[in-house]
Amino acid sequence: MDDQGNMDIDRNMKSVGGNENFMMQTQRDQIVEFMKILSLSHMCVAESFTDKNGVKQKFYNGPSPDEVALVEYASQMKFDCTLSTDDVVKMEMK
Repeated sequence: MDDQGNMDIDRNMKSVGGNENFMMQTQRDQIVEFMKILSLSHMCVAESFTDKNGVKQKFYNGPSPDEVALVEYASQMKFDCTLSTDDVVKMEMK
């Protein structure tokens, strides 16, 4: 464990097909991957509106309140899906 309490886990992950490997060395790595999944694996749509003060506000619409809550949490933790098409998925970690 390092001096900031980030426990070493040295976990090797493999894809379902077995052709891809990914090493997670610390608990932080594992949490970052989990947050990426929360921000990308959903059916929610990000929408926006301009409030009465002229500030652009973002909100999510989705098939269930639970799914919206998970995506909102990921966004609050600075993990945002910024583009999703059939060919490309982009995310931003602030």
